[in-house]
Amino acid sequence: MFEDNFNANAWKRLINFCMPVSEITPVEIIPDNKRTYDKCLNVLKAFFTKGVGRRSPLKGFLFEGVPGTGKTELVRQIARGVIDIKPSSRFKTTDDKEAYQIAMGKRKMDSYNKGPERFFLFIDGATIATPKWGDAESILQAVFSFHNFLEEGGSKYGKIADPRVIVLFDDIESLMLARTSEIAKEWHYSINAVLFHELDRVDASKTFVFATTNKPELVDDALRDRLYSIKFKPPKRESLLEIAKRLLWDAGVSERMQVEILKAVEEKLKEKKLPTIRDMEREVIVQCVERKAW
Repeated sequence: MFEDNFNANAWKRLINFCMPVSEITPVEIIPDNKRTYDKCLNVLKAFFTKGVGRRSPLKGFLFEGVPGTGKTELVRQIARGVIDIKPSSRFKTTDDKEAYQIAMGKRKMDSYNKGPERFFLFIDGATIATPKWGDAESILQAVFSFHNFLEEGGSKYGKIADPRVIVLFDDIESLMLARTSEIAKEWHYSINAVLFHELDRVDASKTFVFATTNKPELVDDALRDRLYSIKFKPPKRESLLEIAKRLLWDAGVSERMQVEILKAVEEKLKEKKLPTIRDMEREVIVQCVERKAW
């Protein structure tokens, strides 16, 4: 049982940062990021359904770019995109299913919960940080075996047959630093060693990794050997205005007021050399407040 496993406490901590992908709020992908969305989702589906990830040296993706380019939200939407993957599709024949039951220790598939089977696990520096030496390493190890915790019934969802986990290490430079960095401390080396080891041994057909960073110069080259790097640029102003329009519409702002606010937002964005999604969202709120749009 999972209670006897040395990772039990770490697993229980991580459940607070986990959700079924079906609970992720759907958000429309901005045109600038649509190609990356399609590429990553196709790879993720292939890893999860075709066994591509079992021995692949590629364990996931690293999103690099300045703040406000939509990296974190894009990972959430990619994770949500695997909702339609059916675990039963891996059993092409009855013999296949029986073979799986034997591999699982002759446990009957019917004993498993019929609930969610795809999960999103959000990890940042605060998730891993602990006051005790060695605890952070244990939590990090537990991340890569979290699917075992779900399978053994440790979560509120009961036993999950053959779960899949999408892990996001958000702002990964807050967790691990390049070993060549002048600000790297002794504990960073320990964290790095655990992360590299776990990435090397993880079955990416069960646990797929995403990482984001706003400071690519602080990311260790060894991480790029294991994660496919994609660089993000600030979105085009036209895309930002389209998002702004949808935000105002969803907020119930009148059409007349929308026109005024969008014009003001456009002028403010022109003042910035490379405006980001965050810049646009802030300006939309500011204009709504100043113009009493609500």
